[in-house]
Amino acid sequence: MADIMRGLKAGALAGAVMGILGGIIIVILMFTIFHGEYVAIFEQTLATMPPGAEISIDTMIMISAVFSIIGGLVIGVIFGVIFGIIYAVLYDKIPGKTAIAKGIVTGLAYFVISTVFSLLMQMAFSGQQAAMGVEQSSLMTGTEYLVSFVNSLIFGYLIGWLGNKFETKE
Repeated sequence: MADIMRGLKAGALAGAVMGILGGIIIVILMFTIFHGEYVAIFEQTLATMPPGAEISIDTMIMISAVFSIIGGLVIGVIFGVIFGIIYAVLYDKIPGKTAIAKGIVTGLAYFVISTVFSLLMQMAFSGQQAAMGVEQSSLMTGTEYLVSFVNSLIFGYLIGWLGNKFETKE
């Protein structure tokens, strides 16, 4: 039970860091490299809204920025807890000699699962996006996956490191 609680705490904290960091990186990209793409996506979205909808592109970008960080934190903690418990329960079976190595393997597993889930969601909603005329460049999508990969490695490192820090002293 102590190992599960340690995994839960380590996962929640590592997930919170991962979520906030990912959200901040997305916001930075939103206001710099991909600003034009976000504006184009929101212009396409506004074109499908009923006449009289009183929202500007700047407002949509700000709302997206805020929800990128808040959503990153919430999703990060939720998945952090789940993977923290998995990390604790399967600790002895996870490849690696150290807690940090095992954590990085856990982070890679998180990346694979989240990427598969993301691809499934894109396929599920691609018809709606196409109907709205929303297009996203492969550079933007690829960059988001690269950020997710690096963030998953950071998550894995943190869950291993925090798992050691939260170890009970006997």
